[in-house]
Amino acid sequence: MPSFLLPLSRYADFNGRSRRAEYWQFWAFQVVVGVVLGIVGGGSKNPLALISALFSLAMIIPNLAVAIRRLHDTNRTGWWVLFPSAIACLMTIVFFMVVGSNMSESLQDLDKGSAPSFADFGKVLAPMLALVIVPTILAATVTFVFHVLPGTEGPNRFGDDPKGDGIHIARVFDAPIHEPEVDAPPYRPVFDFGPANTTQYREEPATSQPVRETPPAPRPVRPPSFGAPARPAFGKRGL
Repeated sequence: MPSFLLPLSRYADFNGRSRRAEYWQFWAFQVVVGVVLGIVGGGSKNPLALISALFSLAMIIPNLAVAIRRLHDTNRTGWWVLFPSAIACLMTIVFFMVVGSNMSESLQDLDKGSAPSFADFGKVLAPMLALVIVPTILAATVTFVFHVLPGTEGPNRFGDDPKGDGIHIARVFDAPIHEPEVDAPPYRPVFDFGPANTTQYREEPATSQPVRETPPAPRPVRPPSFGAPARPAFGKRGL
């Protein structure tokens, strides 16, 4: 499924994580559809204007869901999505507390029939710009940066990495890492033009096999001659 349609398949899913591609492609999809409906819809009496309004209402929940999942992907809580609205409400209260007296005086002048001047508008707009609009823009910028940041690699407290094993694809094209051999002899360059190396390499003597002595050959034994007469014994004479 294309990334810009994933938020529609996870319409009200506020759990898990979403990639940057899913978040920003979904926004681009809404902009394109909104521009097309705005051009075709034209005036307010056109039936397509109602379709454009219904489309905007239908996109509220998936926009909120994918924004929360995008924050989860950066290992942040989804409550950050309410940060700009909370700042806007808080600073609006501060605004009315600070300029409430000036606004009441302006309303009293309008009751008397006098038209408000630019100075009167300035008394209201300047504090509103400083207390409400600027802090709200800054808060929205913070959440925007959170949605731009890359997600954490691997699983985090909100779920598994939506990229899966895709983060390891680039490692396939990396150069192989050769591990040194344990019994490999030290490297000796053939032509060493650098400074003399004082390290002396000690060669281990080759193990010799034990030498076995050859036993002496036995003395030859003279075989007896069977055809010769026997020699007479000493001290005896023949009869």
